Amino acid sequence: MTRKKTARRKNRPQSGIAKDGTARNKFLQPFFDLCKDLGCTEACSLLTKMEWKTVYYLRIHLSQPQPHEDSHFTKDEMTDLDRGFHFIYHIYLFSFPGAKEKITIHKLMATDAFIRFLDTTKDSDRKKDLEIAFAPIIKAVDDYGDITKRIHQYLRVLLFMTLQVDEPHISFHTSFDLRKTNVTGIYLTVKLKKHKPRYGNVMLDGSRRPVFQLGYPQINSDMAWLYLPAKWMKDYDYYKGTKTHLPICMQAHVLHRLEERCDIFKYSENMTNLIYAFLRRKDFIIYCNKLLFAYTVNKIKIGYFVGQIVGSRVIIRTFLFLTHHNTPEGNELERLSGLAKHDISYWQIDRLSTFLNTDFNSHPTLCKLFEQVGLNPLFELKKLNGLKKSDVHINVDSLAEFIQKGQQTVDEPYFEEAWDPEYVPAD
Repeated sequence: MTRKKTARRKNRPQSGIAKDGTARNKFLQPFFDLCKDLGCTEACSLLTKMEWKTVYYLRIHLSQPQPHEDSHFTKDEMTDLDRGFHFIYHIYLFSFPGAKEKITIHKLMATDAFIRFLDTTKDSDRKKDLEIAFAPIIKAVDDYGDITKRIHQYLRVLLFMTLQVDEPHISFHTSFDLRKTNVTGIYLTVKLKKHKPRYGNVMLDGSRRPVFQLGYPQINSDMAWLYLPAKWMKDYDYYKGTKTHLPICMQAHVLHRLEERCDIFKYSENMTNLIYAFLRRKDFIIYCNKLLFAYTVNKIKIGYFVGQIVGSRVIIRTFLFLTHHNTPEGNELERLSGLAKHDISYWQIDRLSTFLNTDFNSHPTLCKLFEQVGLNPLFELKKLNGLKKSDVHINVDSLAEFIQKGQQTVDEPYFEEAWDPEYVPAD
């Protein structure tokens, strides 16, 4: 009779921690790589095995988001947001001072844990020796900025990836928690909260149109709604009402115009820059009896959001590229070149991709014209990283010939929001 074998259960280590330190070494490897790039590899031998365990224990776990107690999200919404957080944590690459290759936030967490270890070292002499040995790492972090604050900056990218004026806004509420269940450690907890859009109706061009107040969600706060200070219009003697701040509202189609004309930028970038357009007094003018809010990227003006006062609200009607009629640059371009507003659309010089994908250098006359109008800074945007590819190209020879002949019209329709240049807002 054969002996019955007793099944033996293997003693498994806790989740995420291997007995031989494999998980710890894998976590610390990006830090070792950074030390190598910065020339302080030998400094790593100064830490004892127990100290490296302490560094590993002090790491921050980047957890996936959870719905706030006051908000409900569908399964599909949470799946999309989970993907967004995974992108920010594990895929999004950025430059770090001294690193030979771009890295992710997840790989930078070992460096963050090491800095935290230094800050909590009680032996002053020991701490001083380590600070000298790891001086290049410490300087790189100082140049880069506080890593946990940087995490929040990158999370802001997600706030604008899904921003729509006519849909619920989502804000992030973060906290750092010490957990002793599963894997003991510090966790970055993120809770998602929904905010209803502010909706209203106004009479425009004889029809009632829906509009939505502009606002943006904030990290660890709720919504920041945008208002135009009435004093901005004081010098123009434009608004004679009694309100001190007027809500800035937008028609939903304006975002489509922005994407169409700033077609080399990702949606989140356009949304981020959109918000800034309404925060700076120096970017606001009144021109042709309309409110113009300059849209800039890297301090380079690209176009304007065009608004008018209806009742006690500012209504943003459209987005115009710099070359469009009824902008200072566009009207100057028309005066110098003879190009009518429908010509601008026909030749596709009403979008950013045309200026970045077209070689105008072979036509000095065009280059001089663009310089006179103030369009040359647009070409500087070619230096930016991560631009979207576009197939927009124009026949520069034909455009130059068209301008030279002084033609004024083409048989192509041109669609643009119209307004009355004589309109004056009611008191």
